[in-house]
Amino acid sequence: MAELAACEPFYAAPSGGTTAASYAQQAHAPSGFHEYTLVAKRDAGRDSKLLTFALPATMPTLGASVISGVKVKQAVAGEELDKSYSPTSPAERPETFDLLVKAYAPRKGGGLGAWLCALEPGQNASMKVKGAKKIANGAPLARNRFRRIGMLAGGTGVAPFMHLVATLLADPEDATLLDLVVSHREPQDALLDAELAALAAASAGRLRVHHTFSRVAEPAAPPAAARSTGGTVFASTGAGRIDDALARAMLPSPSEDDVFILVCGTDGFVGDMAGPIERVYDAAGKKTKSLQGVLRAGEPSYPAI
Repeated sequence: MAELAACEPFYAAPSGGTTAASYAQQAHAPSGFHEYTLVAKRDAGRDSKLLTFALPATMPTLGASVISGVKVKQAVAGEELDKSYSPTSPAERPETFDLLVKAYAPRKGGGLGAWLCALEPGQNASMKVKGAKKIANGAPLARNRFRRIGMLAGGTGVAPFMHLVATLLADPEDATLLDLVVSHREPQDALLDAELAALAAASAGRLRVHHTFSRVAEPAAPPAAARSTGGTVFASTGAGRIDDALARAMLPSPSEDDVFILVCGTDGFVGDMAGPIERVYDAAGKKTKSLQGVLRAGEPSYPAI
């Protein structure tokens, strides 16, 4: 793992810390597609890059809210492609923003990630800033909207959670407790693990991180069931897929007040974690919903999200 000091620019709070501006799209975010210049890139995991793009003088920050992002558009091999990405940098970081991109093998309808990863500093990519994503009962995320947030990420699905975590931890007025479980195939696939460790180390115990590897057979101690206290850093790894036991150990219980669970990854990953929503009606016609994946109703019991 890299020295934490190398990650300081990533998680360091913007001057003055995060403000309420992070929770809504800003007026300086332009509409439509514009060119953004790549200024730096580095490895972020197997076949993955962390790409840093410069902001024009007219944009003090990217202006994308938590959780939102950008859409990239480019002709690749004669095919017009577009794909959405979530910035991993704090919402109010000035001058630049970061995108986590995986160079998936080219295929019909794909190849944009490989094109982005092949860019060199000084080259441009056409992007537009997307509007605020409504995730919390039809509204964008707000400061202290939830007491605890649990996150399940598959691969590059960690990107929007990096955006969320970096922004909330930089907000001096936010006290949300954050639990993040990231699923990978092998340790070489772990994305931005040094940055996540740095965020946990700087969080005074507010952030717990657990990496799990589906193609690692060696047994590993499960994460502690209870949240550490006293500012103890929680960052652990284990073998196997995300299952009920890991969900119980790492995620807040729905019996607690003001909790929210987020899932991000491929369709298959989201299906495994959340599954289909089952709708049940009682004799009075009142409808209840429950999830049928790892977050299914029962023990542990998680509400539909």
